[in-house]
Amino acid sequence: MATNTLSSRAVLVGCASLLAALVAQPGVALAQKISSQKGLTTAQFAFTQPLEFDQFDPALGVLESVNLLVEGTFTIASFSSVDGFTFNGAVHGAGPGGLGDNTSAFFLGSQQSSGTNFILPLNEVNGSPSTISTNMGAYVGLGTFDITMTGDYSVQPFGNQFFLFQPGATDATVTLTYNFTPVPEPTTIVLACVGFLALPFFRRFGRRLHAR
Repeated sequence: MATNTLSSRAVLVGCASLLAALVAQPGVALAQKISSQKGLTTAQFAFTQPLEFDQFDPALGVLESVNLLVEGTFTIASFSSVDGFTFNGAVHGAGPGGLGDNTSAFFLGSQQSSGTNFILPLNEVNGSPSTISTNMGAYVGLGTFDITMTGDYSVQPFGNQFFLFQPGATDATVTLTYNFTPVPEPTTIVLACVGFLALPFFRRFGRRLHAR
């Protein structure tokens, strides 16, 4: 009876040690994220520019998803128009695995005669990040990869009135985020091993007591 009782206690001790190892370590079972930011500044609206980012280190854990967010502004240097105009501008990000982002700014002028340094937010229409959770192989490793940013725009005056438009600059921040589940820390593994290694000791100790 004593042997069975001690064996049961040994199992409970081992399980308790393992549970403590997994629960006591903060963040082990919780998703974490790492974000990297790159500046994007050009003297024009129409452009193509690659941005280099570091891959996700697989030693940190399991990559669950990748986010891409573009935020910033367009600046119209100057314009002159009798009846106003519409401006449509966009910055596109294209990364491996189909990761893409289309962040646009729209401006509608009405009865404007002239103006300078009109600043338009890039995230006026689409300020939420794009996300992929499949085809992420190119993002995992110890190297780098490129996300190609492109910009384009169109301007349409109202009617056939006099119109003059001078493009300005694009100034944006490109944020890449890795969402991942971290691997157990070394202390977690040690605590779990101690719990399991204690099982034979308690069983042997129980047998000795029973023999007496």
